[in-house]
Amino acid sequence: MSKVIWTFQAFFYDLLRKNAISSRILRKENDAILSMLQMLPENCWRAVLDLGSGSGNSLSLLPSKTGFIVAVDYSYRMLKRSRVFFPNVLYLNGEAVALPLKHNIFDLVVSVGLLEYLPDADAFFSEIFTKLKSDGYLVFTISPPRLVAGPRTLLGHKIYTHREIIIEEKIGRHSFVLVNQRKTLLQQQYVIQKSVNGNSTEQIDIPDK
Repeated sequence: MSKVIWTFQAFFYDLLRKNAISSRILRKENDAILSMLQMLPENCWRAVLDLGSGSGNSLSLLPSKTGFIVAVDYSYRMLKRSRVFFPNVLYLNGEAVALPLKHNIFDLVVSVGLLEYLPDADAFFSEIFTKLKSDGYLVFTISPPRLVAGPRTLLGHKIYTHREIIIEEKIGRHSFVLVNQRKTLLQQQYVIQKSVNGNSTEQIDIPDK
């Protein structure tokens, strides 16, 4: 993905998301993710990594009780915009699959709207596995293989979509357990858990919206 494209988009990114149609769709997508986050165990909020943080949309979904937060994004300009609204966050400008962070330090990783921009999904899951504590959680989304991803290609982005069966195979391959999932208009949303022994410690019941 071109950093030049993201730098350019940062100037009008929020405006695109605030028009009447986009705002309504985004609110529904956020509500679905929020319901997943609200069902996570209390210990998930001690240390959180927001991967692909952008201008801060996913940060706005984290509860006020969240302790230490690290936000990582490919675009420095996006992070600069986010810092205005969320100043008490540690921001890192970097690659999602090469994080300059210690291993086993996060209770939860949130990655909304990032995976479809990465050419190597296996590298994504592998990197997150190393950063999560034992039995930590990953909440992530990916665009399904539908035409809704088309408009983003017009902006110069390469979109990588995956069928549900492929994502679930990769989840298992990288020693994660599928806890729950949901399909929305624009996304496939997942809650998965790191589990060295291949078993989830808790099944979370996410109510249908």
